[in-house]
Parts: sequence; structure tokens; C-alpha cells
Amino acid sequence: MSLREEFRVRKILFSGVATERFCVFQWRTPGLVYVIYRIVMAVYPTVWLALTSTDFQMPEVEGFGQVQAWGAYLTNWTYTLLTIYFLLHALVTLIVYILCRGAGLQLMHSRRPEDHKRLFHETLTTSHGYEEIHSDGGTHVVVADQGLVWLHNSIPFYMAIIWILFNAVSVAAVMVTLVFWAILVPYSNVGFINNANIQLHLVNSILVLIEHLVTAIPVRLLHVVYPIIYGLIYVFFSLFYWVDDHSHVMYFILDWGKPGETIGYIILVGFVIIPIIHLIMYGIYRLKIRMFKKVYRD
Repeated sequence: MSLREEFRVRKILFSGVATERFCVFQWRTPGLVYVIYRIVMAVYPTVWLALTSTDFQMPEVEGFGQVQAWGAYLTNWTYTLLTIYFLLHALVTLIVYILCRGAGLQLMHSRRPEDHKRLFHETLTTSHGYEEIHSDGGTHVVVADQGLVWLHNSIPFYMAIIWILFNAVSVAAVMVTLVFWAILVPYSNVGFINNANIQLHLVNSILVLIEHLVTAIPVRLLHVVYPIIYGLIYVFFSLFYWVDDHSHVMYFILDWGKPGETIGYIILVGFVIIPIIHLIMYGIYRLKIRMFKKVYRD
């Protein structure tokens, strides 16, 4: 798959992917292992979200405004979004596996290597890479040396939501981790780094990294728009929250009493740092595909 393909307008949407990739690992394993993984990854952040939201403590830190409500902080927004992603993905997985079992499909067992490989059209090759030879309202066909691969021009809306959340929360979680450890911690005392902060500001990114290493969901460069949209939603929230009460300043970079500086920070974060983080996620995806091709070489 050439880099130029990533900049086609259609890549901003959700076509051209096998829907099975939302319900299997990148690496061929029994479906039961995948189901257990999804349940564990859903339960873990849910438990910590409940614990941290009911026992919210944050000391006042110079330069970061007064302590605000739990729901005002981007950290808590992002951990909530991370939890929603894992819960929704687990729910969809369970439903798909139950329905497929009723239909007589053996998703609980490992696929044959050749069948598993066909889910990843970007790994298939011809003398010119791969070639699309047919399309209609529902699917299109990719022909490669390994045979025909059927892809979907559209995927179910719930899988599209999973894909959007996957992109948004991956970048946001890493952003929260970087801001906390690179900016906030130097202003704080040692007591501020407790178990809750480790979960919300470090383990969050570890969960995202694990997900990127094992998930079969592709990363597309143009999907950077989704973490940017998420960031802009929070920016507008912070503005309206500040208009209601000028003491509502969660972070010094979102102090609307200094609009020039705030807009500058927003441009830096939204159009420089977020794309860089997303580019790193894309690099992990391409590296994973490269390793996949070596592991499943014919």
C-alpha cells in the first residue's frame, strides 16, 4: 500500500476494510482469547473510572487555576472516552461472536493462516501491489496473487463509531500523558503522584499502546481529523465554562482571560502536536503490517 493511497479523500471515511478486523487480533489466535482480552480491557478502565470519579482529589497547583469539578478536566474526559471505547468494543465483540456461533461459524477457533491473511488487503501483493477490479453499492474486490479479497464500501455504524473512538482516544490519551508528566508534574509536589494519577496519566497510554500492538483496526493518516475534532469540542467546552465563571480555568493553556496566548496554544496542540502523535500511531501500524507480512510470508 503506497503512502499516496493514504491521501485519497475516501480514506477520511470508513470504507475498504474487512469488518472481521474489528473482531479479531492482528495476530492469528483463537477467538476465545480475543473475547477474554476484550472483556478484561473493558472491565479494567471501568473499575478505575468508578474509583477515581468517586474519590476525586486534586491539589491546587500554581499556574493551573483553581480546582474545578471532576467533569471539567480533559484527563477525565479522555479516560471516560477510553472506557467507552473498550466497553463498546467488548459489547460488539460479544454480540458478533454469539451470533456467529448460532450461525455455525467457528470464530472461537483459529482461522487458517491463508484465511486470516486475506483480512489484511494491504499485505497482499501483485506485481503492482494490489488492484481493485470491481465495485458496487456494497463491496468491492481486490485481486492479488493470493486471490480475491472482498472489502466493504461501508461498515456498520457501530464499527464506524469504534473506529472514530479508537483514533480520538489514542491521540488524546498520549497527549494527556505528555502534558501531565512534562508540564504538570514539575509544578506539583510528590504527594500529587498517587495511584489514581498513575492510572489516569500513565496506564491510560499503556492501554492504548497494547491496543495498537494487537488490534486489527487500521490506522489512516486522514483519520487525524477525529482527534482534532475531539480536541476542539473540549476547547469550546472550556470557553463556555469560562464564560459562565472566569475562575473556571482548568489549565493555563486554556485561560480565556488571555485569548491571544490561548489561541496560540490551541493552534500548536491541535495542528502540530496532535498530528505528530497520530503520525506516530500510523508508524506503529505500518511497522505492525510489515511484521505481519514477515510472519505470514507464503
